[in-house]
Amino acid sequence: MTLPGVRLSAGSQGMAAVRLNSGDVLKLSGEGRQPSVLAMERMAARERMLLGIPLDPDLLVAEEWAFLPGIGPVLAGRIVADRQKNGAFGSLDAVARVPGIGAGKLEGVRRYF
Repeated sequence: MTLPGVRLSAGSQGMAAVRLNSGDVLKLSGEGRQPSVLAMERMAARERMLLGIPLDPDLLVAEEWAFLPGIGPVLAGRIVADRQKNGAFGSLDAVARVPGIGAGKLEGVRRYF
């Protein structure tokens, strides 16, 4: 799709080749005769949770993990630190490798993933 008078923002060059996923937000801004700017952002985890859009355990930051029931800021920090040290989880079940995450914690948050 081509929009007349729309230019991509500096951080979104090549965005036309990016596939949109659930939770991606496109923002079109510009006033008057100024050129419009199209930018892509990810919807915050809290908003995705409220809308029933699945979360990705490999994309959440500590603050977003902490929103989940039973996680909290300390455990959220351990989850992100483990991902940085050992690589992507690939699935929610792989988060069980983090000390303090057991089957009960995973079942408590599974509905968000």
